[in-house]
Amino acid sequence: MEGTESTTRQRATAEAGNQQSDNTVLMSSKPLHRFVQKEPRSLGIVILMFGCAELLMGFQLSGETMRTSYGIYIPFWQGALFLVCGILSIYTELHPSKKMVTVCLAMYVVSILGIIVSLCYRHRFIIFSYYMRSWFTDRMVIVQRIPPPQTETTLS
Repeated sequence: MEGTESTTRQRATAEAGNQQSDNTVLMSSKPLHRFVQKEPRSLGIVILMFGCAELLMGFQLSGETMRTSYGIYIPFWQGALFLVCGILSIYTELHPSKKMVTVCLAMYVVSILGIIVSLCYRHRFIIFSYYMRSWFTDRMVIVQRIPPPQTETTLS
């Protein structure tokens, strides 16, 4: 009987407009409430900033003559994924539903997979550029060790 009395008491206070009952509902263990409690809007704003930065980097890399991650348009599709995730996070906090939380979490997973692909692709270019830089540096050291021709003015 004690369990039914506390439930009835909570319902009565909720109908009276007491905020304490609303807080207990938000603190529940349901996935929707846990997701909204973590404030996805803040995460969405940060992800939106990353998406904008990635797109701006893509526009900058489009003018490069050296091979970069622009070859498979990583900055554009990664930026688009970040923008969609950020917008979904903000929208999900404003209008929470099971479908929106599911879509938002699915887009998080897709974005993480995109991050893994772009990191692997960019890591390959970082290693390639390091190898080329060390190759050119070795050649420059060899060229710099050749003594300049000596003339009569340098001999005196």
